[in-house]
Amino acid sequence: MRIVFPFYLCFSLLPLFFIGCSSTAFKNLQVIQQEPPFKVITVVEPFEYGDGLFEIKHTWPKGDYTPVFETSMGFLYKAPTQIVSKDAGITRLHEGGLFIEKGKNIPTYGYWIAPGGGPLGLISSRLPIKVKIDSEIKVETKR
Repeated sequence: MRIVFPFYLCFSLLPLFFIGCSSTAFKNLQVIQQEPPFKVITVVEPFEYGDGLFEIKHTWPKGDYTPVFETSMGFLYKAPTQIVSKDAGITRLHEGGLFIEKGKNIPTYGYWIAPGGGPLGLISSRLPIKVKIDSEIKVETKR
């Protein structure tokens, strides 16, 4: 009896690898020890990441974002409500917010926490996943 390896499975699972590697998890989170650059970041208009076809479409709400954690690279600000995520017609809610790098005046990253612990539940930890926001995030800041 000859056993044949189904190579088509390798190609069908390949997109899952790229989806899991398209963003970065924060690995060195800690409670805030330094003074964050802003006490509050107010997002004036909702903003999005992803197209909903090849990447999950995340929508961050407008409102006041407050600092909750820091890393060696910057500060995480929690969203006032949950992030709305849409993928293949399914809508989900995630905790999330903004990330502002140390030395910067505006956030250029968003973050979200998947309920399964990462993209498609493939990452075992529940660390926030950082994504680069290419469009301008319209904000007002309060020191």
